[in-house]
Amino acid sequence: MENVTDLTQLIIEDVIPSRINKTSLQHFLKEADPNNKYSHNANKLSLVYDFFDNCTNAKDEFSKFVIKNLMYGKSRVITESDIASIPQPITSKRKLLNQLGISEDKLNFNNIMSFNPSNKFKTVYRNVVLSRDGGAKDKIKHIDIIFARKYIDTSSESQKLRGEYVWVEVDFDAFKVWMHMSSRHNNQVNRELPSQPVLLFNYFKSVLHNRYGLMISENSEEDFIFKLYSYLTKKDEEKYLEKVSEEEDKIEELCDNILENLDIEDDDNEVLERVKGVFLRKIIQNDFNNFTNNPNVEGRVKAFIFSDLEGTRLQASKGPGRSLIGDEINIESSTAYFDNKETINKAQKLFSVLIVWTPGYDDISNFLQVRYTAYPGFLETHFLYSDITEDEYKNVLQKIRRIRKSNEE
Repeated sequence: MENVTDLTQLIIEDVIPSRINKTSLQHFLKEADPNNKYSHNANKLSLVYDFFDNCTNAKDEFSKFVIKNLMYGKSRVITESDIASIPQPITSKRKLLNQLGISEDKLNFNNIMSFNPSNKFKTVYRNVVLSRDGGAKDKIKHIDIIFARKYIDTSSESQKLRGEYVWVEVDFDAFKVWMHMSSRHNNQVNRELPSQPVLLFNYFKSVLHNRYGLMISENSEEDFIFKLYSYLTKKDEEKYLEKVSEEEDKIEELCDNILENLDIEDDDNEVLERVKGVFLRKIIQNDFNNFTNNPNVEGRVKAFIFSDLEGTRLQASKGPGRSLIGDEINIESSTAYFDNKETINKAQKLFSVLIVWTPGYDDISNFLQVRYTAYPGFLETHFLYSDITEDEYKNVLQKIRRIRKSNEE
């Protein structure tokens, strides 16, 4: 029998109330302790106390459950970056131990159940997964690290102890780094490092370099966000474009005749494509209600932010509601939809796009609103409005991988 005093102030005042969903807790209790029945009416803390009283290895089991909830749940902002190949990253366990200056028995650890947060980020969990390849037993495949510090919300009157958590996921198979963090921006514990994704990314980028010998590539993701936007808008317009394509020979003949009369050449087919676009626009305008409410699409672009080197900046959304960002206009009043699309297609770059992913594609079971933003060195994925499950995270990540690959082919 475990002693409930093993539950720290942080677990009682922060993790259980704000990081653990009651439904997921009840599911965990059923799986971890099937011989005992737990009340559906009891509050979360009482359920955890009962579990500690009933289960002989409660601390270890509950600790694993807490880790999972810190990795997902409210950690709805995820940055994605490439690991730089030069200089060569540390992928050997022996070299990593030397880099960290620790013994092998301290490489993997879990301090979640005993952690008392301070104003500075500390490592509270680390798990290094080695390759199962028989000839490369020392090779590192994957690293999970959770960093935590105290959280102080000056807008709240509550004096409860809170924590801020950043989970860093290093994958040497994909050669990627993901950082997971909450969407709160009001942590006042450190004026030099507030809880803003860009600042936190740069901080942990330095930590990964100095402590783990990892460098992150300085990629720009604005071209990928444009490709994501283009991929979805083309899917939306596909059946309408087919109608225009059926008349392409006639449209081309019309353009050639007019260009010849005007003594103008169209070597890059700009005129032809623009005229085809006019017909596409008219067809969609005539069927705009069905176009904007088509349920048979993988995802819909709901809003975007565009800016170019000349300082042009556009912001747009599909209409009113919680998704509005800044002074947005309705891109699905058809005039704005097409006028903005022409500007974006010409630049082939986008800073940010908000997408509603549709259930039924890539194992996604619920509508998910996700904003993708391109920052120097990383792509930010922000799940809006609701906590995420492990499956939702993996499904959306897989979707992005697929769309990236389709654009590379």
